[in-house]
Amino acid sequence: QRGSGGARCGWAWGTRFAGREEESGIDSLGFLSEQDMRAELTSWRAMVVPILHSTGVNTKLLPALQWGVPIVLTSVAATPLAIPADGSVALIADDDAAFERHLCRVLLEPQVRLSLAAASSAHWQRLLADDREAADVASLMQLACSVRAAPEES
Repeated sequence: QRGSGGARCGWAWGTRFAGREEESGIDSLGFLSEQDMRAELTSWRAMVVPILHSTGVNTKLLPALQWGVPIVLTSVAATPLAIPADGSVALIADDDAAFERHLCRVLLEPQVRLSLAAASSAHWQRLLADDREAADVASLMQLACSVRAAPEES
């Protein structure tokens, strides 16, 4: 816990669950192979990402998007991966009431869960396509720079 001099890491660090993870229902799975991680994530009804501050791309979201796991997350978590705020890919919740409302929808409405799963996977495919286009642009820029740097013929 904060200020206790203990380790500053783990899923529950700085929360009321620190030191009581197992009894509070927080599982620590350790390292998982890709196959085991896929089996674990696809068994979930939803991935919940309530982060309030971010320093970059939230890589924890990538496997959930790739394997079509429904996601409920904050706008802070959604922004780095261009997840739209309109609920078409994931449900955005920036306060306790919204998290509760969205989680109930995902847990109790199978059609919402199926729709979000398909949308997660489709967003993953869009991210992959965007990366390919960025690589193409980078190649063109390198070519343009090399042509510009070449000496002119007289």
